[in-house]
Amino acid sequence: MQRSLAQWLSYIESQHVNEIDMGLSRVKSVWRAMNQDVSQSTIITVAGTNGKGTTTACTEALLLSAGCFVGTFSSPHLHQFNERIKIQSQMVRDEELCEAFDYIDKARQTTPITYFEFATLAALFVFAKHSVDFILLEVGLGGRLDATNIVDADIAVITSIGFDHQNYLGDTLNKIAFEKAGIVKPLSDIVFGIMPDAVGLENIYSTHRHITVVPQVSTIDFENQCISLQNEIDGSVAISLSYEINNPQVPLQNVLVALACVLHLTARTNKNLLKNVNKTGTEKVISQLVRLRALIDDKDGVERAVNDVKLPGRYQCVSEKPYVICDVAHNAQAAEYLCSQLSKENVDKVYFVVGMLTDKNIEASIAELLSLKGVWVCCDLPGPRGEKAQRFTNYLRQQGFEPEGFCSVEKGIEYALECAKDADMICIFGSFVTIALASDVLHTLQSKK
Repeated sequence: MQRSLAQWLSYIESQHVNEIDMGLSRVKSVWRAMNQDVSQSTIITVAGTNGKGTTTACTEALLLSAGCFVGTFSSPHLHQFNERIKIQSQMVRDEELCEAFDYIDKARQTTPITYFEFATLAALFVFAKHSVDFILLEVGLGGRLDATNIVDADIAVITSIGFDHQNYLGDTLNKIAFEKAGIVKPLSDIVFGIMPDAVGLENIYSTHRHITVVPQVSTIDFENQCISLQNEIDGSVAISLSYEINNPQVPLQNVLVALACVLHLTARTNKNLLKNVNKTGTEKVISQLVRLRALIDDKDGVERAVNDVKLPGRYQCVSEKPYVICDVAHNAQAAEYLCSQLSKENVDKVYFVVGMLTDKNIEASIAELLSLKGVWVCCDLPGPRGEKAQRFTNYLRQQGFEPEGFCSVEKGIEYALECAKDADMICIFGSFVTIALASDVLHTLQSKK
């Protein structure tokens, strides 16, 4: 009997004793056994401590705006697994996922692979089946040993380097940078986002010529929400353009990374054209080059594509009355950006409803938001990785606050809704788990009205 998608997801959750098992040998062996080919697709792999999701979404929007055929893999999902694998920005159907899981399960035989590895292989299977022109892969954890790294990146994107997942990636910025830079292969072009001065990238620079370092070629005017991109790659692409971005869901620095990535693609497509001048497919490559280049020069087109990007859980307004924002910010770097966005809001008071995972640097993340003098509503998260509200309340009391603690996100949201006035805001943040629970709670509460 054929399994439903829900049955498959339950099955793949049980096929490895650990949720995370760093290493590529197992998943590579399964990928080889699957005998799928994605070599005709241009692969863009996106790593980074923060900004992977928004950079991937912006790059996808830009490629689609240029008329390209795009497959996108991202994680985690908020509501349904299908969110992870998209063709032309549309979630793949349950039937395709079931077909992929069945194929993977037969190919792996007795090899244990994790839930994320199943998901990655399913995405590559679907992309190979559809013969997409561009594959966007958002790294799950790190880069070097992440399942997405079983295929070589044509463009390796590293959005940012900060502290997160230290248990897996190391306790210094250089160690973390080393793990994320593992997506860079000998023939990869590289796009770097804004990096801390403490991160040494000299070794990567010395072995790769095709590099864009966003801070050196661009400027960001945060006050006027404007970015300027100036660059030249191997003398083949020169550009000096400015764009006005008015989308609170996409940080300007991530828009720049996405634009730099597309700019690299125009140069790479040009190189591929020269290589393939006597081969089939030349007309298609020429068409891609023309469309991508025209997009970069189209100020209105770029602004429209980026400003239309919608990302669940990234400074997402889920209600206007009352004013409720949801954000998956789960580390200090993300909380800093969240604080900068909240400081622009014209509200009397912010009610912070927070729930985080126990392996996160909770105190450092909360510290980034203390300047806003909000009201803190702390919630337990379920599961073995869910942190208890007590840890939050202990820290906040030490900082002079009088937080409230609740046994669930649902209880915390209900309390905030009871207390918040029309001129206040409720900001729910801390984890994808928190936002998923919040979405369910808010939907239920709104349906009762």
